Amino acid sequence: MFTAFKSIGHFFAVVVQQIIANLPKAEAVATQAIAAAPGVEAITSQIPVYGPLAVTAEQAGVALLGEVLALLHTGGDAAAANLVNVGLDVKVIQTAQAVYHSIPTLVTSLASAQVKK
Repeated sequence: MFTAFKSIGHFFAVVVQQIIANLPKAEAVATQAIAAAPGVEAITSQIPVYGPLAVTAEQAGVALLGEVLALLHTGGDAAAANLVNVGLDVKVIQTAQAVYHSIPTLVTSLASAQVKK
Protein backbone atom coordinates (compact mmCIF):
# COMPACT_ATOMS: atom_id res chain seq x y z
CA MET A 1 0.00 0.00 0.00
CA PHE A 2 1.38 3.39 -0.99
CA THR A 3 -0.04 6.64 0.34
CA ALA A 4 0.56 9.82 -1.60
CA PHE A 5 0.99 12.62 0.91
CA LYS A 6 -0.53 15.96 -0.03
CA SER A 7 1.54 17.95 2.45
CA ILE A 8 3.84 17.55 5.41
CA GLY A 9 0.78 18.03 7.62
CA HIS A 10 -0.96 15.15 5.85
CA PHE A 11 2.14 13.00 6.34
CA PHE A 12 2.15 13.64 10.08
CA ALA A 13 -1.62 13.06 10.31
CA VAL A 14 -1.23 9.64 8.68
CA VAL A 15 1.73 8.77 10.89
CA VAL A 16 -0.17 9.79 14.03
CA GLN A 17 -3.19 7.73 12.96
CA GLN A 18 -0.97 4.70 12.45
CA ILE A 19 0.72 5.22 15.81
CA ILE A 20 -2.62 5.54 17.59
CA ALA A 21 -3.94 2.44 15.84
CA ASN A 22 -0.87 0.49 16.93
CA LEU A 23 -0.09 2.37 20.13
CA PRO A 24 0.90 -0.56 22.36
CA LYS A 25 3.29 -1.90 19.72
CA ALA A 26 4.55 1.59 18.89
CA GLU A 27 5.22 2.23 22.57
CA ALA A 28 7.27 -0.95 22.78
CA VAL A 29 9.32 0.00 19.70
CA ALA A 30 9.78 3.59 20.90
CA THR A 31 10.85 2.37 24.33
CA GLN A 32 13.43 0.08 22.75
CA ALA A 33 14.74 2.85 20.49
CA ILE A 34 14.98 5.32 23.37
CA ALA A 35 16.65 2.70 25.52
CA ALA A 36 19.19 1.99 22.77
CA ALA A 37 20.15 5.65 22.23
CA PRO A 38 22.42 5.97 25.29
CA GLY A 39 24.19 2.75 24.29
CA VAL A 40 24.84 4.05 20.79
CA GLU A 41 26.02 7.39 22.18
CA ALA A 42 28.17 5.61 24.78
CA ILE A 43 29.91 3.65 22.03
CA THR A 44 30.35 6.78 19.94
CA SER A 45 31.73 8.71 22.90
CA GLN A 46 34.50 6.11 23.29
CA ILE A 47 36.07 6.97 19.94
CA PRO A 48 39.62 8.03 20.83
CA VAL A 49 40.23 11.79 21.01
CA TYR A 50 37.00 12.90 19.29
CA GLY A 51 34.38 10.69 21.01
CA PRO A 52 32.49 13.35 22.97
CA LEU A 53 32.49 15.59 19.91
CA ALA A 54 31.17 12.69 17.81
CA VAL A 55 28.02 12.46 19.96
CA THR A 56 27.37 16.16 19.38
CA ALA A 57 28.10 15.69 15.67
CA GLU A 58 25.58 12.78 15.51
CA GLN A 59 22.88 14.93 17.07
CA ALA A 60 23.72 17.89 14.84
CA GLY A 61 23.71 15.65 11.77
CA VAL A 62 20.22 14.37 12.52
CA ALA A 63 19.01 17.94 13.12
CA LEU A 64 20.59 19.18 9.88
CA LEU A 65 19.08 16.32 7.89
CA GLY A 66 15.67 17.31 9.24
CA GLU A 67 16.21 20.93 8.23
CA VAL A 68 17.40 20.01 4.72
CA LEU A 69 14.42 17.67 4.26
CA ALA A 70 12.03 20.41 5.37
CA LEU A 71 13.66 22.85 2.96
CA LEU A 72 13.50 20.38 0.08
CA HIS A 73 9.87 19.64 0.91
CA THR A 74 8.79 23.26 0.88
CA GLY A 75 11.06 24.48 -1.91
CA GLY A 76 11.33 21.50 -4.26
CA ASP A 77 13.73 21.79 -7.17
CA ALA A 78 14.34 25.49 -6.56
CA ALA A 79 15.49 24.73 -3.02
CA ALA A 80 17.78 21.97 -4.32
CA ALA A 81 19.29 24.42 -6.81
CA ASN A 82 19.82 26.98 -4.05
CA LEU A 83 21.56 24.36 -1.91
CA VAL A 84 23.92 23.66 -4.80
CA ASN A 85 24.50 27.40 -5.21
CA VAL A 86 25.58 27.74 -1.58
CA GLY A 87 28.04 24.89 -1.98
CA LEU A 88 26.22 21.78 -0.77
CA ASP A 89 27.37 18.74 -2.72
CA VAL A 90 24.91 17.49 -5.34
CA LYS A 91 25.26 13.91 -4.06
CA VAL A 92 24.30 15.04 -0.54
CA ILE A 93 21.20 16.75 -1.91
CA GLN A 94 20.28 13.66 -3.95
CA THR A 95 20.72 11.45 -0.89
CA ALA A 96 18.51 13.76 1.18
CA GLN A 97 15.88 13.71 -1.57
CA ALA A 98 16.02 9.90 -1.67
CA VAL A 99 15.52 9.79 2.11
CA TYR A 100 12.58 12.21 1.81
CA HIS A 101 10.94 10.18 -0.96
CA SER A 102 11.38 6.92 0.94
CA ILE A 103 9.52 8.16 4.04
CA PRO A 104 6.03 7.07 2.84
CA THR A 105 7.34 3.56 2.10
CA LEU A 106 9.06 3.43 5.47
CA VAL A 107 5.90 4.48 7.31
CA THR A 108 3.82 1.91 5.44
CA SER A 109 6.38 -0.83 6.09
CA LEU A 110 6.59 0.00 9.79
CA ALA A 111 2.80 0.08 10.09
CA SER A 112 2.52 -3.29 8.33
CA ALA A 113 5.22 -4.82 10.52
CA GLN A 114 3.49 -3.57 13.65
CA VAL A 115 0.11 -4.99 12.61
CA LYS A 116 1.57 -8.43 11.83
CA LYS A 117 3.26 -8.86 15.23
